[in-house]
Amino acid sequence: MGVDKASLIVGGMTLAERSIEALQGAGIERVIVVGGTNCFGLELIPDDDPGSGPVSAVLSALAATAPADLVVLPCDLPFVESHAVVALLEESERRPEADVVVGTVDGRPAWPIAQWRRRCEVPLLAAHRNGGRSFSDAVVGLAMTLVELGPTIADADEPGDLRHTDTLAGGDQHDHGGAW
Repeated sequence: MGVDKASLIVGGMTLAERSIEALQGAGIERVIVVGGTNCFGLELIPDDDPGSGPVSAVLSALAATAPADLVVLPCDLPFVESHAVVALLEESERRPEADVVVGTVDGRPAWPIAQWRRRCEVPLLAAHRNGGRSFSDAVVGLAMTLVELGPTIADADEPGDLRHTDTLAGGDQHDHGGAW
């Protein structure tokens, strides 16, 4: 997109703040930021292998949050709400055998939106060291469960995905609040 998506403002909040609010609203007490330069008032963890893809960021977060399991939300979710995180956590609780519980949009995995159990760290690290940069490569062999979270977790990769942004050129300059 050519801009720092985390700092884009949609409905009066940055995209990062939307993800932070969704995590905290679901009862997650320790929220960290991985990579980048703006910590949005939170703990900033460096990506241990910057530029190598999002699997590295998940590994950096797992290392920083040990021994806890990890819930990941990226910073490009303009419509995310805490009920999506709650649904992810509830499915994870129902499925203790799952190594990773992945959120989906229309049945498609919305990587990296997931609850990553602590036991994922070693196999993810091995996959990453062996060149597994995509999640589909890195999760081979893990017990995975999918949970439909719907369009509230759809990400913004193109300017058209953020037509209601307050800060992107060509965006709708009106604050639509929660009426997306």
